[in-house]
Amino acid sequence: MMRYPFVAALAAAVGVFVGLSVWGVRAQGQIDIRTYIKQADLVALCQKLVQIRSDYDEGVIANHKEMATFLGSQLRALGFTVDIIEPEPNYPTVIGRLRGSGGKPILGMIAHYNTVAVGDRAKWTVDPFGGEIKDGKIYGRGSSDMKMPMAASIIAVKAIVDSGVKLSGDLVLLFIPGEGAQVHSLPYITKNRPELLKADWYLDTEGGPDIVKIAGGWVWSKITVTGDTGHTGMRVATGHRPTNAIYEMAKVLTAVQNLDDWMTYKKHPLFPQPEYDGKPVVEAGKIEGGYKVNQLPDRAEAQVDIRLLPGQSPDGVLAEMRTLFARLQKSDPDLHVTVEPMTTQWVPMKYWNTLTDDDALVKAIRAVAPPIIGRTPGWTGSIGGGRPDLWETGAKWINFGVGGGANAHAPDEYATIDGGMKRAELYARLLLRVLAPGF
Repeated sequence: MMRYPFVAALAAAVGVFVGLSVWGVRAQGQIDIRTYIKQADLVALCQKLVQIRSDYDEGVIANHKEMATFLGSQLRALGFTVDIIEPEPNYPTVIGRLRGSGGKPILGMIAHYNTVAVGDRAKWTVDPFGGEIKDGKIYGRGSSDMKMPMAASIIAVKAIVDSGVKLSGDLVLLFIPGEGAQVHSLPYITKNRPELLKADWYLDTEGGPDIVKIAGGWVWSKITVTGDTGHTGMRVATGHRPTNAIYEMAKVLTAVQNLDDWMTYKKHPLFPQPEYDGKPVVEAGKIEGGYKVNQLPDRAEAQVDIRLLPGQSPDGVLAEMRTLFARLQKSDPDLHVTVEPMTTQWVPMKYWNTLTDDDALVKAIRAVAPPIIGRTPGWTGSIGGGRPDLWETGAKWINFGVGGGANAHAPDEYATIDGGMKRAELYARLLLRVLAPGF
């Protein structure tokens, strides 16, 4: 029995006070979340993601299943309820939900886990799937686009879990097959399992240091030219020049490249794009045709990526392209050419109009970002698609992040470790501010 009850009472009171004070520090957001973000964890996770092949080329390769399984295991370890939905074979989508105590608000974060193909490996100075570290950079296909952003988002959540802070609102992490492959998965989930995607916002982690106010959208199109086949000496034997589909395709692509001759558009202040002089983007990415060197090609196909400006639409641009082709055919009766859309992403203006300076997530981004990126984020435009499927669920799509990488879709792609750490801190602070009371 203690001889000095007053001292015992005082000690107990101090203990309670200290305990309440510690709780109060956490409740009021005064912990330093950076102490829970471990660089070694971020680097190891990004390297692992690079080492899991998830390259994709429509109709050729779709290395997706191993990646989806790994991401699902990462989220379950952090306490997420995980659904892996695979409407079509080899195109799984990973949806994880970490439930908060109050369920509101709901913030989603999205990334595409797959990558473009490696291309010519002889042009790489590193193993594209090695995750090699040099000079503070992690090299490999998808390291920048967008395996470091995925790693940073997971590490940000891990920091919050490790800190002991309890979220009030739900957090959703959505990992999709992108690079055009989302058409095999996300539309199905939006239509058939919309409850899995329920959120107030989706923060696209592919973004840069300004907030996307509007995305122009894009349409991937397939141009087909037909001609005559036969021996390459047909003209000599018959006196008639057959229609060489490859030559005709060359004429078509030359005309398509001169977009000012056929496309209607208006420059937009949020789309400076100095490399394109603020114009829409029209790039032929793939061409096929012919059978053999001594056999005339009767068919040629080209795949063209068209990135739009606000005020344009996929249907409108394709209609203008068909008008161009009709004009070309008047001067070249042997030209037989058609164009059809392969896939599109385009968001109507009614959705973009809901993004304002007063939006709660926009305000939160502008509150937490300046110490990390050195300035207050402004508005910008994007030549991306804008995720129409997510807008249709009732969520706002907001694109924002931190730079720190280069050579996306090119040899020797890399992400900087420093950029990844900044991104993880940014996401952690943003999640706390939006989903945890007092932050």
